[in-house]
Amino acid sequence: MRWLLFILIVACRQREENVDAAVVVAEAGPPPKSVCDLPASCPALTVDAATRITLERSPCFGRCPVYKVTIAGDGTVTWNGTAHVDVGSATAKIPVAKVQELADFLASSCFFSMQDRYSPPVTDLPSATTTVTIGGATKSISHRGAGILDERENRGMTDPRQCRPPKVLAKIDDRIDEIANTEQWIGKREGPPKPVSSADAGPCNPPFTVQSNGTRVFKKECLR
Repeated sequence: MRWLLFILIVACRQREENVDAAVVVAEAGPPPKSVCDLPASCPALTVDAATRITLERSPCFGRCPVYKVTIAGDGTVTWNGTAHVDVGSATAKIPVAKVQELADFLASSCFFSMQDRYSPPVTDLPSATTTVTIGGATKSISHRGAGILDERENRGMTDPRQCRPPKVLAKIDDRIDEIANTEQWIGKREGPPKPVSSADAGPCNPPFTVQSNGTRVFKKECLR
């Protein structure tokens, strides 16, 4: 009887160890699929006469520049500043090769495969709208929080309306600013506000409060 009891105890321990091992393997596997995921690669984009790449930035807390800039396929840049900028309206010319460089970046970022709107349940963040017409197709994306919100929260997401914007979307907007050289019309102003780093001590760690419905509201004093 003692030998039988010993065998049962060993068998149970082995089973527990196998279960634990299985759990570890499952946790170490790839993250669950998400409706927010982008393709591994996307088709190339070729600039033509009808190409238009537009970036619009909205107001924010503070003196963030509010403007609309459009880059045409022939290299014409059209600027319309609304608030907190040095120049209200202007035009400029850039090489077509720079427009194609921007189109290549859009293609490698799978811009046309992104959601049309990224509006996660957070407030106090500025928004931007990026619109691209190229090759007979037009794509417009309204978003807020790109480059600020954690994309890891998209894991296993099944509702596209809750997708956090991909970080590359912020890089696209910055690249548009860089190629259009919007700094010459903006002047020295504050950029879009960003939450203070979580590494900072004090009332801004974390830089937001969480409401009962799960919505994050960033503290005004923690935006810069």
